[in-house]
Amino acid sequence: MRQSVRVKATLESPEICQGDARIADLCPEDREKVAKLVRRIVEVGTLQEEGEKEFQRQREVLEAEVQELRTQVKHDTGEIEEISEALRSATRKVKMFQERVLVLEESTDAEMRSRLDAEQTLDLLKLELDKLRALS
Repeated sequence: MRQSVRVKATLESPEICQGDARIADLCPEDREKVAKLVRRIVEVGTLQEEGEKEFQRQREVLEAEVQELRTQVKHDTGEIEEISEALRSATRKVKMFQERVLVLEESTDAEMRSRLDAEQTLDLLKLELDKLRALS
């Protein structure tokens, strides 16, 4: 009740109308409330500054990590291109070797057939020669 009387008296007093209100004009309870509010404002301001500093620090760390990852991606992309080119080159060489092996196998098969034919012809000639010797 004392507070409401004080507020009413303060609102009606000519000092308030002139805009010259001071904390000293408040009752001790109100001064304590104002002091608590001021401390809280300072505390919140400090917390906000600390939060902003921490946010900025984390942002810088994350930006550095992002930059590092981008650099790593570029490096990895270049390495992938090199490996892909080496794979294409190796694949071309394998294909060439497979074609050469196929040609050599065909050549070997033809040579084997030719050799078998020659051996059969030689065997026939030996038989003929043996027959001719037997007749003589």
